[in-house]
Amino acid sequence: MNNRKRRYIDLEKSIFRIFICISMILLGLFIYISNSLVKEFSNEEQNRIEVWANAITLLSSGEELSSSTVDLIFSVLQGNKAIPVLVLNQNDEIVMKSNVDSKSEIPTELLRDKFKKNQPIEIFIAENEKQYLYYDDSLLLKKLSYYPYILLSVLLIFIIIIYTAILNVKKAEQNQVWIGLSKETAHQLGTPISSLMAWIELLKLKGLEDSITNELNKDVDRLQIVADRFSKIGSDPKLETRDISVIIEKSIEYISKRTSDKIKFELEIKDPIHNIAISSSLMEWVFENLYKNAIDAIDRSGTIFTRVFEENQKLIIEITDSGKGIRKENFKNIFKPGFTTKSRGWGLGLTLVKRIIEKYHRGKIFIKSSELNSGTTFRMELPID
Repeated sequence: MNNRKRRYIDLEKSIFRIFICISMILLGLFIYISNSLVKEFSNEEQNRIEVWANAITLLSSGEELSSSTVDLIFSVLQGNKAIPVLVLNQNDEIVMKSNVDSKSEIPTELLRDKFKKNQPIEIFIAENEKQYLYYDDSLLLKKLSYYPYILLSVLLIFIIIIYTAILNVKKAEQNQVWIGLSKETAHQLGTPISSLMAWIELLKLKGLEDSITNELNKDVDRLQIVADRFSKIGSDPKLETRDISVIIEKSIEYISKRTSDKIKFELEIKDPIHNIAISSSLMEWVFENLYKNAIDAIDRSGTIFTRVFEENQKLIIEITDSGKGIRKENFKNIFKPGFTTKSRGWGLGLTLVKRIIEKYHRGKIFIKSSELNSGTTFRMELPID
């Protein structure tokens, strides 16, 4: 079963990696095509400016030109409606400008700096006289150059939204499975528990020893507690103000009687500890799961140390074991459904713990620290209302 779980988790990771790779390839391809189009459009504008410069050179050459040629030159000069152009003489005086704000009183050197992106084109007016044509990208080209990155941002946001939606749908499905499984388990337990209670009463009438029936009653009570816990998963449990130390002590007492004497439990509670709003049965479930995991992590003998204190208006509970520890790469996976490092079990205990702490008690639980062959510390933070 664990191999199936691991294969399922590996399959999920592979699908996620494939999704990211395909997204990156598509985005890279889009940027490449967009930049190629921008470069092609930029080259086209450069060619138009060179034609514009040749027209000025021909007009200023002093040669006798036909009227049709002059008309053609002026049509070329006037045909530029988009590309900003600035023509300066050798003394940095403005000779001509096109598509530049005519009302602007910006000094020539500052105005020229606005065109520094492109190399100026030299225009030979006479043998020893030159002019310099400065030009900038058109507004359309600037918009096109920004467009790929704007669209890239939109696509990234879109991918994030899709991925988040998929995760939320998956999480919602998992929640429905949790709720259905828990309710059905509680329902299925109800019938045999009622039957067991009737059988115990019958055994009493048959004269069975009280010590035996008392032990049977304890097991039945325990089954009722388990059924009650499952019935509260998926619905908002009623929170009551309780002393958390009593819950911890009760859980330690229950677990310690069912484990080896070589595993010692230690509890440190720093005063004062406020009562907090909790569901007693669910919190007992939390501590029992954490203590069982700590026991499984300890080879033969060891210590499970529980520390309770207040910090920044929160009740902090730290459970430290001297077990085999958890690898850092598993810190995030340890609370996922189905993940387990044990040869048996479904890997649901810590998932339930996280759900009870975070969903029902508005708290946090995480691995504070862990070292291989040294132990692990789980930390819980519960709000003090």
